[in-house]
Amino acid sequence: MDKVTPNSSFNVCPGCDMCLRLLDVLNSSWESKDIARGVVNVMKGSTGFEAVGLRLLQSDDFPFYCSEGMVDDFIASENLLIHRGDDGEMILDSLSMPAYECLCGMVLSGRKTSDSCFTSLGSFWTNDLPLLKGIESCLPAINVRHKCNRAGYRSLAILPIKVNGRIIGLLYMSDKRPNLLNAEMVGFLERAASAAGAAFARLKQNDLIQENLNFTAMLMEVLPIPIFYKGRDGRYLGCNTAFEKLTGLDKADVIGKTVFEVAPKDIADVYYQRDMELFESRSVQMYEAALKRPDGALRHVVFYKAVYNSADGAVAGLIGSILDVTDAKDRVGALQTFHKFAREIVHEINNILLVAKGNSQFMLGQGEDYRDWKQDAEAIFESMGRAEELVKKIRAFNEQTAKSMTKQSD
Repeated sequence: MDKVTPNSSFNVCPGCDMCLRLLDVLNSSWESKDIARGVVNVMKGSTGFEAVGLRLLQSDDFPFYCSEGMVDDFIASENLLIHRGDDGEMILDSLSMPAYECLCGMVLSGRKTSDSCFTSLGSFWTNDLPLLKGIESCLPAINVRHKCNRAGYRSLAILPIKVNGRIIGLLYMSDKRPNLLNAEMVGFLERAASAAGAAFARLKQNDLIQENLNFTAMLMEVLPIPIFYKGRDGRYLGCNTAFEKLTGLDKADVIGKTVFEVAPKDIADVYYQRDMELFESRSVQMYEAALKRPDGALRHVVFYKAVYNSADGAVAGLIGSILDVTDAKDRVGALQTFHKFAREIVHEINNILLVAKGNSQFMLGQGEDYRDWKQDAEAIFESMGRAEELVKKIRAFNEQTAKSMTKQSD
């Protein structure tokens, strides 16, 4: 999100020290808490108001995010604004939205009157708060608490902080002295509140981006699949623990490096060429390759990769995962060896069977001269039949094994 500038949501007064200080705070790289504290300090120091506070939306309520000049008892009693019943349950308004109490609740809910205490932008301000007690019945506020009155405040301004028309907070300013406000000053404070809203929206956007990055990093870590990603220049930007375990490389040895710095040249050449093809095609890529670990162990792997784009649609880099198929390769190799061995056995046994079976059939077909061998020939012939059935079973198993190897190699 763009920074707040004098020509955007906050029109500064030429040479106004307060405006320049406020812009410095809103455009800083601080965290949300520090920016909120900086806004409060600038507003209090520049206006001279006794008490300045910043309420920001948290869940459904608007507690004080930071404040200056308020006593602890006041903050404790005024911190939460949601109207609750005797049972402690939140009460909803006619629009099924949370009902907020007192004058801050009026600003949050937009329940303003035509009274001069309200601006067209929904801010409330007065130079003598005690005078409002007499017209309290005319103010559509829920459960007026009178805490500001009891604290002795007379000048009071409550300004909404909006982002895209939605209230995300309130700027609260009060002082025991009367007549510190005028329409021009309130207008300036409203512009300051608007600028603060833009700054907090930018911080919220940054927080969401960081949350997404944290989530993505954690997701990569818990996945048991080796994952890596590179920039458009081919340098590694990150990887997960599973990648470290497979490659034998630490993240520190990978991030910022090219494939030529982490792999032997013959293997790196393949990786590089495939990366360039992927950047050109912008499609999903899958291919089998070798992976050599620092200890010299060679693994057979399959890469699955795709490109990711920048905000303008240009290719920003690639992300990939790796499947280690070394064990599967070993199993296929063992099956191939067994397949060859079984084929040779079947061939040799079949040759023996042909000879033995033919001779036994010849013997059984002879006359009385072979009557003493007939019983033995019958036993041989029967055994050859059983052996022949065994050969058929081995051949069928061999064919099934060959089909299985074909599927695994595919």
